[in-house]
Amino acid sequence: MTAVREMRVAAVAVAVRSRQPLLLLQECAGHERVLAIEIRISEATMLEDELAGRQSSRPAPHHLAGDVISACGRHVVGVCINMPEHDVFDAEIVFDAGEPFAARPGDAVALALYSRVPILASVDALNQAGLNPRHVIDVDAGDDLAGDLERFRQFLSTTLPSDFEAG
Repeated sequence: MTAVREMRVAAVAVAVRSRQPLLLLQECAGHERVLAIEIRISEATMLEDELAGRQSSRPAPHHLAGDVISACGRHVVGVCINMPEHDVFDAEIVFDAGEPFAARPGDAVALALYSRVPILASVDALNQAGLNPRHVIDVDAGDDLAGDLERFRQFLSTTLPSDFEAG
């Protein structure tokens, strides 16, 4: 079995450049590296609703999946995020018995939150794509990195290519 680390949902965010929704998972212990996983808008909405405890009149897909799994006499014991190749994340839903089931990371994490089971990531994925938490900028938190980013944006907006010519 591949070595894994326990993760927690640090945030559902938006990438600054691509404006793509991101799921930020952080190691619970150790280096506390962050995996920034691109997800779909629908997955981001599901995760935000699950994290906030919001429920609608109809079950969300991960609620339905969890309830069907339980009705079949099975139990989800965890989910594991992997990065097999080409910098693309995937996930496995791990059951109490039998083979793991492939899933998109956002769906798997939503199911893990609903089922209250551990979220894991392979050490290989963390070694390949794990970010130092200081490199993840929380613009809303007003930390120093966010101020640096804003000052850099202002610099870029007032700078011309000719400013860099050797004189």
